Amino acid sequence: MPVCEMNSSVGTEIYEGNHSKLFKMLHILDTALNNPATETAALDSVIDGLIDYMQNGLRGEEEAMDAYAYPGFAEHKREHDAFRSEVGSFLALVQFGSMPPASTVVEFLEDWFVTHIIKADREYGLFLAKNGLE
Repeated sequence: MPVCEMNSSVGTEIYEGNHSKLFKMLHILDTALNNPATETAALDSVIDGLIDYMQNGLRGEEEAMDAYAYPGFAEHKREHDAFRSEVGSFLALVQFGSMPPASTVVEFLEDWFVTHIIKADREYGLFLAKNGLE
């Protein structure tokens, strides 16, 4: 099933905005794959967005999981750290005057949606919602 057809709701509205931004980034890159003239600009924009998500979105999720004593926090943070590492590798390419292929970033984001947001985030979202965070 294509990512665009999946329900990425995690049960807590506070984080839906972050996931919506990621989905928009994925759409931007997917569109750029069909128009090579816009690929570099799209990649620049998306990498900036991923850095913001990494620095703000993931940290906010981790703070909430810690504050609510989410039992899967350690594993969830390991997944976030793997995300940070991959985005860091994209950023390193940019800093050395190169760009990751847009198709690689699209695959990375699609995988993040399927393996992390739709599964792991939904689990913690339901836990947080049951414990009072909306």
